[in-house]
Amino acid sequence: MRKPVDWNAPIKLVIKELRSNDKSVVSQALRQLRQRFIGLDKRDQIQVLIHHLNGNKACREWAYGKLIDLWDDAFEPIIKQLWNQYHEERCAWPIINHFPLQYILENEEALSIGNNRKFVVRRLCDDATYQINETSLSTYDYVWVLSYTGRSISDDKAKRILIDIVKAISDQKADSIPVIDYTMGATFSATLNKVLFHLVKMGKEDVVLVFLKWYQQATEGMIDMNTTNELYDIYAEKLLKNISELEIAFWGEANEETKNNIQRNIDTLLLLNESERNMMKRNEDLVN
Repeated sequence: MRKPVDWNAPIKLVIKELRSNDKSVVSQALRQLRQRFIGLDKRDQIQVLIHHLNGNKACREWAYGKLIDLWDDAFEPIIKQLWNQYHEERCAWPIINHFPLQYILENEEALSIGNNRKFVVRRLCDDATYQINETSLSTYDYVWVLSYTGRSISDDKAKRILIDIVKAISDQKADSIPVIDYTMGATFSATLNKVLFHLVKMGKEDVVLVFLKWYQQATEGMIDMNTTNELYDIYAEKLLKNISELEIAFWGEANEETKNNIQRNIDTLLLLNESERNMMKRNEDLVN
């Protein structure tokens, strides 16, 4: 077995090792090239990227990530060929960022694979006439696209976005959403905090201040709970109970639909919590 080249070996020698029949030598060369990649000149970087693009999925995905920032139009044919062959989510990344806008528009749905949709919409917003389909994005992704592309919304729209996201949070039990959404920031929800950040970035400070004042009043008197999920649910329940007050703070009166639905939603949350408590009690009785 031939010993791999040293870490301080000339880069051309390391690149040459990629043609070895010994898998351990190739593996060591790949590790070196990835570690030293940022310091290579453009010609060597292109060689390394082409080798990875011709490799297995893990190699290709490493190259796709690099091509977001280190793009050259010479890569367009091979990326297009790989996209047509594999339709991999990460292969879409350099396409979304660097291919002609017309190509993105013609392939909007296909490129929106996985979590790519908001990035596709963001790129299409380079065309000032492009109309965002709000229903195709989550509330946060919609606000993120608006903030990132410099598009504006009315104060009334910003208020409606905050109402909608509070309702969305309150409609879910903590067990059905990623626990990572719980945080100790301006609010208990990381998603809500990010929406508030982007609204401020868009010049909606007055709307955000009204919301945060309401939030502080709605969650006043919170105490520590035994679990993060329990705490998340209690916060969500408090916001739901007080959402009519938020609408009054925003518009001077509560939305009629909110008035009609709020008690039903609260009752549902209370029933779910009671059911969970009864189940825990039965389990304790069985153990004892």
